[in-house]
Amino acid sequence: MTNTASPTAIRTTQVKIPNQDLRIGTYPAKPVGKARFPAVIVVQEISG
Repeated sequence: MTNTASPTAIRTTQVKIPNQDLRIGTYPAKPVGKARFPAVIVVQEISG
């Protein structure tokens, strides 16, 4: 999916990463284009 409503278009997707018997869902999003941008990685722990 590409969001073109804003001045900076963003390409998003969903990726499943295998981890033993689980498949962890991820949501990568990055600006469209070849410029270099900083990265933000968010990890959420919800095991209780």
